[in-house]
Amino acid sequence: RVFSLALPSFLFDKAVEQLRLNCWSESGSCRVIVEKPFGKDGKEARALSDRLAQHLSESETFRIDHYLAKTLVLNLLTLRFANRELGHLFHQHHIANVRITFKEAIGVQGRAGYFDSYGIIRDIMQNHLMQVLTLVAMEAPASLEAEDVRDEKVKVLKQIRPIDARDCVVGQYDGYQDDPDIVKVNAKKGYPSRCATFAAVVLYLDNERWSGVPFIMKAGKALETQHTIVRLQFKKAPPHSLFGDQPQNELVIRIQPHEAIYYKMLAKLPGLSQGPRDVQQTVLDLDLKKRFELRRTPEAYEKLIHDVIQGESHNFVRRDELEEAWRIFDPLLRKLEVEDARVPERYNFGSRGPLKADELIDRLGYRRYTVTGVPGFAEDDFD
Repeated sequence: RVFSLALPSFLFDKAVEQLRLNCWSESGSCRVIVEKPFGKDGKEARALSDRLAQHLSESETFRIDHYLAKTLVLNLLTLRFANRELGHLFHQHHIANVRITFKEAIGVQGRAGYFDSYGIIRDIMQNHLMQVLTLVAMEAPASLEAEDVRDEKVKVLKQIRPIDARDCVVGQYDGYQDDPDIVKVNAKKGYPSRCATFAAVVLYLDNERWSGVPFIMKAGKALETQHTIVRLQFKKAPPHSLFGDQPQNELVIRIQPHEAIYYKMLAKLPGLSQGPRDVQQTVLDLDLKKRFELRRTPEAYEKLIHDVIQGESHNFVRRDELEEAWRIFDPLLRKLEVEDARVPERYNFGSRGPLKADELIDRLGYRRYTVTGVPGFAEDDFD
């Protein structure tokens, strides 16, 4: 039997207690799906896990994060470890920076009351984007069994420093304060909401593979487009190298929409009059739906519920993963919300977000390149 708890987290233990008393199978297997949020901080998350552990074993608990079942997220381990030559490129010898970007074009209409108590960092970064980061940064697991994969994810989480508030920009879109639910929240609080609808943060890993490489994570609502992209920007060639000053190559994994993996690389321009240095950045791409002639790919929840029925826990969050993710974000949230009470930067609805976020990202060495000669590419790819 499978039970899905789409409930506020404070009701989880009571619900599970009643399930054990009244609905539990005496002969078969029972599994419980737990929806996020898994608490508002590490302390709440540990308390919630403790309460669930009174009634459920870890193997019966399936903390669901639908991002882990998105097609391109499922492909990250294959991309890195089945293609050994690509896997060697995931290293500080080659990578200048890694960007994990989530953008939504919509605001918080219809869920503003819930969102205001959590904010973009808890809603998107601490769970969805951290799970993506672990798959990009982890070492090869001993096997593809669920516990071996999750062991490596925990190992890389333990190597990430807590985020420094100086490496963070938060923002709030114009019009957020006018939402009827936020007007009610503000009336109760007695001051305008400081909830962040946008955040850009920088994370660093202290291990041999990724030492010194900034992982730039950005998430926002009411932005100019809607997509989730992982971008590994390779180190720039020396200015006096064979082909002179050229754009940096990039490996881009577009998680949604229009799932694709592509490698931005240099190619020589064709033509009688073109010289040996006449090169331009172009794209070597893999469109999964076209390549495998797929009419559709499974929806994330469709895949995850199938996994629960099969007892497969690869794509679910283990307790120690959750607690390590909170260890990374808790000091930042405490600094932003309690110690500094930082007021988010304002940005226009439908813009790229606060200008200070671009300044932070530029300071870390990320460079944007607009590409000519590839129709629609810069427009689709620019983040």
